[in-house]
Amino acid sequence: MKYGLLLLLGVLWSLRLAAMKSAGQSGIPPHVVVPMSVLGIAVLYSATSAMRRNWPPIDRPAIAFYCLSGLFGFVLPFILEIMVTPRLPLFAFAVIISTMPILTTLLATYLGVEDLNTRRVCSVLLGFGAAVLILWDTAELPAGNVTWTWILVALAVPALYAANTVFVAARWPDGVDALHVANAQALILSVAALAGGAGFRQHH
Repeated sequence: MKYGLLLLLGVLWSLRLAAMKSAGQSGIPPHVVVPMSVLGIAVLYSATSAMRRNWPPIDRPAIAFYCLSGLFGFVLPFILEIMVTPRLPLFAFAVIISTMPILTTLLATYLGVEDLNTRRVCSVLLGFGAAVLILWDTAELPAGNVTWTWILVALAVPALYAANTVFVAARWPDGVDALHVANAQALILSVAALAGGAGFRQHH
């Protein structure tokens, strides 16, 4: 089951990058894409919670966890992805995203969350190498208008995901499952994103 979910995650991730590149190239601004996307996710997870009759726990530690993990693991990288995808070839951006396991392992080791060993290092490097080989088969090599600025911005995406992964592993609250977290993140951040998008439109 878990391997099937990982495979599904990979497929959905690739579709998301392609969709964001298409939205950016079509001229849809980030302050429209982000609120609508987050709102759609919030509706989906809320419907799931309603069917389960199991809503996310609400207390101060849980709310703080929802907000921080949602901000650094969802909203900030999502905004950066929308900004970057129209400006980088999907091959280049996908390879940059694939550095996330390496960054996560290094950060977790540095902070003492996990111990570094040969097996973990080999697994992470083999996974990254396999991703590069698969992507290279359909590579769209960077054009001359790709700047180092956008490459650095793209590198911030896996760095944020890595930081959030370590934070989630170390600070996961008791009595909360993955659907609780996803639902609460989406509900809180959809309100913030809608308010931020409305404010941006008023000032422009």
